[in-house]
Amino acid sequence: MESFAFQEGVRILLDKKRYRLLNEIAIEGISHWQMVPVEAVSLHGPTRGAIIERQRTSDLEMWFADGSFEFDRERDDDTPEETAKRARRRSTLISDKPEHVRKRIEFRRDVIREVEKRLPPGLKTAKIRVDGKQTKETVLARTLTELGQELGQKHYGRDKEVSTATYYRWKGELDVANDVRDLEGDFDKRGYRRIVFKKIKAIIRKVMMEKLEAAREKSKGDKPTVTMTDIMIESLTRLDALKVSEPELAEYIKLPCKSSFYNILDTIPAYLASLALRGRTKTQKDFRRPHGHEEPEACLSDVQYDETLLDVYSFDDLLGIPLGRPWLAWLVDVYSKAIIGFYCGFEPPGDLVFTSVFRHASLPKSYVRKAYPDISGGYIMGGRPRFVTFDNELAAHGRTIERLMGDLDIAYDFTPPRMPWVKGVVENTFRVLNQTLLREMPGFVLSKEIDRCDYDPAKNGCIGFSHLLWIIHKWIVEVYNTGALPRLNMSPNQRWIEGTRVIKPRFPRSGTDLDFLCGIDREGTLLDSRGVLYANMRYYSDGVDILRHNQGASLKVRVRVNPLNLGKVHVYDSRNETWIPCYALDQKYATGLDLHRHTLYTRHAERISGSTNLEARLRAKMALHGLIKQAMPQAMGMRNNTLIARAAGIGTHTIFNLLNTDGHFGALNQHFAVGTPPLIEALNVHDAPLIEESGNHEAPVTRYDVPNSPAVAPIQRRLTLPRFTATRSLRPRD
Repeated sequence: MESFAFQEGVRILLDKKRYRLLNEIAIEGISHWQMVPVEAVSLHGPTRGAIIERQRTSDLEMWFADGSFEFDRERDDDTPEETAKRARRRSTLISDKPEHVRKRIEFRRDVIREVEKRLPPGLKTAKIRVDGKQTKETVLARTLTELGQELGQKHYGRDKEVSTATYYRWKGELDVANDVRDLEGDFDKRGYRRIVFKKIKAIIRKVMMEKLEAAREKSKGDKPTVTMTDIMIESLTRLDALKVSEPELAEYIKLPCKSSFYNILDTIPAYLASLALRGRTKTQKDFRRPHGHEEPEACLSDVQYDETLLDVYSFDDLLGIPLGRPWLAWLVDVYSKAIIGFYCGFEPPGDLVFTSVFRHASLPKSYVRKAYPDISGGYIMGGRPRFVTFDNELAAHGRTIERLMGDLDIAYDFTPPRMPWVKGVVENTFRVLNQTLLREMPGFVLSKEIDRCDYDPAKNGCIGFSHLLWIIHKWIVEVYNTGALPRLNMSPNQRWIEGTRVIKPRFPRSGTDLDFLCGIDREGTLLDSRGVLYANMRYYSDGVDILRHNQGASLKVRVRVNPLNLGKVHVYDSRNETWIPCYALDQKYATGLDLHRHTLYTRHAERISGSTNLEARLRAKMALHGLIKQAMPQAMGMRNNTLIARAAGIGTHTIFNLLNTDGHFGALNQHFAVGTPPLIEALNVHDAPLIEESGNHEAPVTRYDVPNSPAVAPIQRRLTLPRFTATRSLRPRD
């Protein structure tokens, strides 16, 4: 390491200004250093008019200790290139240099030290006398020969030659800054090298930058457009143009070899080259940096949301048809790493999926003990989040999420595009699910390296959707929530109890509040004597009747609809700022019907009959069920089977919608986790479903009667349902 001393002529750096020390003086017995700015000093001393400053020696030493004062590395006679070279050399410690460089530095250093030790001043140039006669050999030359043999064997294992001129060159390099790293030498310049002129390098570099910039703007999915051959061809074209413009340099303008091109490419920042060659997404992933984050103060203070397509195929337990790969979405608490709510079904990511997850997360999970008595332990997570992080997808930027978060006063944010590592907690939870559960299950989708013709998960292994839902609950409650988290030595259950000890989770007043808040809004709906028209269905109630009497017989109103139950909608009274419930006139058809299935019935009714009235929708419903019935024994594609699953309403959104604020189900369907099978809902036009009035107009109870009609064929089940094999950690229920 270089060293300096407080002495005359030394350059210092004080408050980002360069000074030169002139001399040390004493003022009233206190030592001071006189100094002057570097630019005001010539070879003969300070220039005329230069301001000489004085600083106490003790102050300079104190500033040196705290880092505000330092010695200047720059030299008066250094060129900018030499200054930059010395700075690069100083930035590397001797121990960090290659072994052959360390040997060279240590050998030269030991030679200089031994000469200073063995030869006093004035003896170096003395001539050696042999038999009383003076020879031309000096004492220094003889000493260097001996040291070359002695130290050469020590460092290199062989004799080394050291001449007098070489010694004085080494000594001069060391005396500049008294830093042994200056003895490294410039061995990188040895050998024959084809000189590439700066102008040629500039042209090649410019071509590379243009090509890389053009490649950065390529469309998604296109192959890389930058190759070294293209760069060399374009460079050759521009060099030919340079020869024409500067004929006097034509004999020196030549295309460098290919290795020179790669050497120039190495000088371009690797980040820019990766952007062009690999794309922005992969580059951001490769060059990402760790981002520190503040630990949430309690549970539900920071929650992350994401969804994924599960790597497992499932079939319908009742109908025996494969359904495809279900979607899984959940909210993960950052503080406890606990899964506070989830969705599993065949609805694609969107408002319905998120609202289903949010509703499940915001309510207690007491239903687990009743619906799954064989699962030990409780699902203790639940409550309204205080901050939610979404993936930066189109569905997350919808008005439903914006309105829902605003109404509940929940702050939210989005991750940057194509940067999933920002919400690493929820992404890691999906990874744990795949590694600890799905990989050992039947129907697991293998990696891309396995040829699909060798393994078909739809044939070689499937798992029932009801059983899959039970397994997910069992894995969350018994495996994930009870396992120790890395670096915390606590399970999510323990972290949840700790994180809710002071700040308690908050719940909505009732489950119907969430049904209302999670609805979708539609503006400009007509309200007149026929009622409120939404999705070709009419709604009316005493409340909207009073609204018409007060504000007009025909109004344009705002409607909020729960997409999971079209039996009731809400109309907004802008004058009184209240929502008025109103009910479908066709309660037998609308109660419990979700928007997706109603849309299917409406479209099919218009296709087959050109009408969308109640009779046409019921006929379309029967026709769709008949198509599904006929298609069950056939080998259909996974896409068609997934559409059947959506038409049947298979998913947790149809189950968790029944949860009340106590965490229990208001009513459990016989076909739990699937809902009422669409095939046994097939009705004759004249045999409409019966309604049992319970006294409460808001919650009618529907009982379907299956007519004995020859038009309704019996359900054709598969002879053998796909079987599953239990893992060692999860066994099927008895």
